[in-house]
Formats: sequence, C-alpha cells, structure tokens
Amino acid sequence: MVVLKWGFALAFAVILFCGALMVMTEAMSDQPAEPTAGESVVYVAPGDTLWSIASATSDGDIRERVFEIKTRNNLDSDVLKSGQMLIIPV
Repeated sequence: MVVLKWGFALAFAVILFCGALMVMTEAMSDQPAEPTAGESVVYVAPGDTLWSIASATSDGDIRERVFEIKTRNNLDSDVLKSGQMLIIPV
C-alpha cells in the first residue's frame, strides 16, 4: 500500500514537471517579435549565410551586423535553414 502511494506521488511529480517544462519552453520561444517600423524581413535562400546577408544589408562592420541579426532573431548558432525568416534590424 505504501509503495502504491509513492508511485502516485512520483507520477504526479513527473506530470507536474513535464507541464512546467512545456510552459517554460513556450515562454522561451525561438521566434523573434514581429518586425517593427524600419526593419525588413529576409527569407533565407539556399546557400545564404549570416555573413552574406549581413554584407548585403550593411555598409559598416560585417561582424557587428552579424551579431545584430543573430541577437534580433534569437539565433544561438550561425546555421541557417533555407526558407527561414530573418528580421533585419535598422
């Protein structure tokens, strides 16, 4: 009987943990906010890189522009997927 009670308690804890994890994952979405006035949207084409997109949208330091694009779009890496939407900051 005691084992059965602990089993229910463990199952409840697992379900509670999974629910909290789902809520946190939804709150920390990878999707950036909608573009604001002045920002543009670019869809990644096959062969595009952050460097090529940054160089096409900036006259200044390309490294800084890559950082701005990554930050604005919540990117953790430099890997892009064809068809991915990127918001290009002003």
